[in-house]
Amino acid sequence: MALSGVCARRGYKLTIVTDVNANSRSISHMRALGAEVEVVQSLDAAGGFLGTRLARVRELVEMPGGPLWTNQYENVANPEVHSKKTYRAIVEELGDPDYLFVGAGT
Repeated sequence: MALSGVCARRGYKLTIVTDVNANSRSISHMRALGAEVEVVQSLDAAGGFLGTRLARVRELVEMPGGPLWTNQYENVANPEVHSKKTYRAIVEELGDPDYLFVGAGT
């Protein structure tokens, strides 16, 4: 949802590929912000949806004029930006925390 907001504010076109487990209110919110949201339905070979989502993203990227994929799974800048900026942003907003609990996922 955050990326939908950033793209809406900056006028960027955004395509989100998610699955049937995604929160329907979140999908509605992303669409309201102008994102195109595709919901995959088929399970992958492992019995989940990650493989199906990634396969669809690859299909989109390979299309002529297809989107740019930032690829959070393989982009080395992903953990680096959190290391350099996320904690600092938390401290600036809330002060130095005694504990920090971080959810793992997308």
